[in-house]
Amino acid sequence: ENEAKSAELFRQFAAEAGGALSMADNVQTVASYILRTATHHSGPASGDLASLLDLDLAVLAAPPPLYDRYAEGILLEYSHLSYPEFLPKRIQVLEKMLGQESLFFSTEAKEKLDAPARANMRRYASH
Repeated sequence: ENEAKSAELFRQFAAEAGGALSMADNVQTVASYILRTATHHSGPASGDLASLLDLDLAVLAAPPPLYDRYAEGILLEYSHLSYPEFLPKRIQVLEKMLGQESLFFSTEAKEKLDAPARANMRRYASH
């Protein structure tokens, strides 16, 4: 839902900005990249899309105190659920992600970020 709102905000910004930003192909490409952040692993990614997805997921590899703040933010985003409702669903999402061969798309992100991200996610899922 947030991703769809963000993509629409980008389209509005591009339409208002005019010039090069209003080029339909570029606007649609960027909007599709934004939408893809809702389903990172729904298909392959390379180039600019891979870079964007890796950047969006990089917080998973943050030092544990920063990851914990990120996790608290996710909990706030789903504050309409009680914690006992939220936690199993969040763990399910994390376990699905952990089942991926790699969490990241670029070689550099795979090499540098995959192990610390998995450690954070496993730590959180062990609640």
